[in-house]
Amino acid sequence: MDNSSLGKLGESYACNFLMANGYHIIRKNFRFGRFSEIDIIALKSNIISFIEVKTRTEFELKEHCKSISKFKILKIKRGVAKFLNEKPHYYNYEWRLKVIMVLVNPYTKKPKVVFYDYLN
Repeated sequence: MDNSSLGKLGESYACNFLMANGYHIIRKNFRFGRFSEIDIIALKSNIISFIEVKTRTEFELKEHCKSISKFKILKIKRGVAKFLNEKPHYYNYEWRLKVIMVLVNPYTKKPKVVFYDYLN
């Protein structure tokens, strides 16, 4: 399975996980800038979550949060500002950056989803 297919599969599992846990998906793959994207924007209890999805096969397991650099966090925060400027009705909502780590068994395609609050 190539990285693009694995990433799309992980984002699909992440969306299903979020919806099963009471989140409303506002937007997927919000692009800003030339090469920047927020994977999922979701709402629950008047809190907007800007979510980075990291998908790995069980064989590629690394420290998931270490794979998100300070530069990536800064880029996501720029995307948050752009999203809130484009959607002013969300401007006064509390927001958070979060990470979903999806571990996919490469043979069965069964996922293990782990959800983390991250730094704002």
